[in-house]
Amino acid sequence: MKSSRRIYLNTTDEQSSDSSNHADTTFDISKALITATNNEKISLSLCQVQIPVETTYINNTGIDYILQFTTDQSPTASGLSLPGANVFIAFTNGILQPPFIVNNTVVCAIPFFYSSDIKGLVSVMNQCLEARQLDSAPLTVSLGISEQNTLVCNSAVGKITFQNSYWDSSSSVNSNFKKESQKLARLLGINYKGDLPATTVITQVDLNLVNRSPELVFPIAKDNDSILISTNQNTDSFSSSTNNSSIISSVPVKLGTTTEFFTLTRVVESTSPILSEDTLNEFRDGFIYHQNKNVFDSHKTISGKNLNNLRLTLKDSNNNTVFCNKNIFYELEVIIYE
Repeated sequence: MKSSRRIYLNTTDEQSSDSSNHADTTFDISKALITATNNEKISLSLCQVQIPVETTYINNTGIDYILQFTTDQSPTASGLSLPGANVFIAFTNGILQPPFIVNNTVVCAIPFFYSSDIKGLVSVMNQCLEARQLDSAPLTVSLGISEQNTLVCNSAVGKITFQNSYWDSSSSVNSNFKKESQKLARLLGINYKGDLPATTVITQVDLNLVNRSPELVFPIAKDNDSILISTNQNTDSFSSSTNNSSIISSVPVKLGTTTEFFTLTRVVESTSPILSEDTLNEFRDGFIYHQNKNVFDSHKTISGKNLNNLRLTLKDSNNNTVFCNKNIFYELEVIIYE
């Protein structure tokens, strides 16, 4: 080994905008003078990283919806009628956009971070169903979570129907299909593999497989997703989810729990909107922190001879770059060797 260097990087040193994605940052490290001769090589290893928990678990889908569902309770809110009156949900990198009615549908945009909780997601979905109803005819068919930790309908006689086209990848002509929808289906415990019917029907009968066959419903859970740190350097590594050779480390995600409160505005049939305050999720605070216990053996040789610009990108299990608008801290070790 000729020499080793520790590099300490903060994304705020490179990102100038509050809306910039700190999870995809290129660092100018030319002043570190990391250069190898023809008979030398450069290797990289992650020492530690701190990632804010307000990093997207489900990425921004823009104007594309990744979830469609409805209930058999007839809508009573102005602007809604049957057939139709579906709920469409998109995901955003920003704040929650409360449900509103447009073109005989209820529309909502939800942020879902590594800190977010599935119970909170279900609560927002129920807020969308509530938007279908007037206060004089309140919601009676809503979603809940059973003792077996599966998604159920809270009404003994009602049902809630999900469109499977958003996570069914079996058809090449399915324009609704999104990888992020499959991730959402796994969160909600809805099967997305195999020969799927057009819909998944959720009822109150939790363990009645006849009711749910063949679209079996499983316990709700977040995937045990690690965050992959990718670079613009060829490290000759491999990942089954990305099939690329630029991964320098995998960051396991383990969070503690506190409680967060949100205030939602729901527009109803009145002269002014009604404000309702609900506990929507269990919020995991702090950082996703990972310290490498074996820095030396984790070194990966890069193909280049100069390390002037280092791009570090955080990717999820679908090989999507996640989003975070807060500072991410990296400590790296660089070794030049013959």
